[in-house]
Amino acid sequence: MSKHWVVVAGELSGERYAAHLVNHIRQRGHLTVTALGGPQLKEVSDHFIGDCTQHTAVGIRSPLSAKAIFRYFDALENVIKSQNIAVAVIVDFP
Repeated sequence: MSKHWVVVAGELSGERYAAHLVNHIRQRGHLTVTALGGPQLKEVSDHFIGDCTQHTAVGIRSPLSAKAIFRYFDALENVIKSQNIAVAVIVDFP
């Protein structure tokens, strides 16, 4: 039986660990992964919502970045509501 995980990494610093975790768990059995993160999670996921690592910012860019992040969160919420998610992993999200 396949398990469906949602993995979210908000910054590149944590994304490497999240991608490593996905690869490690996949060695133990079938795993379906929906991810929100950056390029490394995109590479290991079955369904990639978007690259939120490009939108982490402080200062004047923060409001624009927040708007993009909320769009990703809406997509993530739809996945969680429509799928049978077994585990959610959130790594290094500001």
